[in-house]
Amino acid sequence: MMRLLLLLPTFAWFGQILGQSLPPTMTVDQSTHVLTTNGQVTTGVYDESVIRFINLEFEQPNYWNLLTQNKTDQIDIPATLTVDGETFPNVGVRFKGQTSYSQLGNSDKKSFNITFDYLDPDQNWGGYETINLNNAFQDRSYMREVLYLHLIRRHIPAAKGCFVHLTINDENWGLYAVS
Repeated sequence: MMRLLLLLPTFAWFGQILGQSLPPTMTVDQSTHVLTTNGQVTTGVYDESVIRFINLEFEQPNYWNLLTQNKTDQIDIPATLTVDGETFPNVGVRFKGQTSYSQLGNSDKKSFNITFDYLDPDQNWGGYETINLNNAFQDRSYMREVLYLHLIRRHIPAAKGCFVHLTINDENWGLYAVS
């Protein structure tokens, strides 16, 4: 037993030499022992302090039927997206999700996948080629997804989230979480 106690400082020394350093984006608070990853404030597209306004404009009068018919095959329908006054022509739009798509009852508030580089490989929004507009299925607070991503990002690498107010062909569709 005594020999084991004498070896403990040696093991600790080897652990310091052979152990890995934390990446620069990770820090440990020595008083609370909490590991923080990417602890900076989110800015740009995913700025959580801003609710952006997005309008999708479909030229096809039957766009809803096209989106519905192409759901299973995940085929995008072209549209023009305007966000905060900036216009992105020829984005690809399709429905996304399983439960949030099929179990909405009488609601038409579906989740959307929007591909900025659908027809133009150089088109993006703040460096992002694709965003998801999530309908907050079974979350009346609309906070679950964005709040979870905000909290978990302190501890592990995780997606970013924010909110947008969506209109389609100038018709109000309400608040969506973006991821």
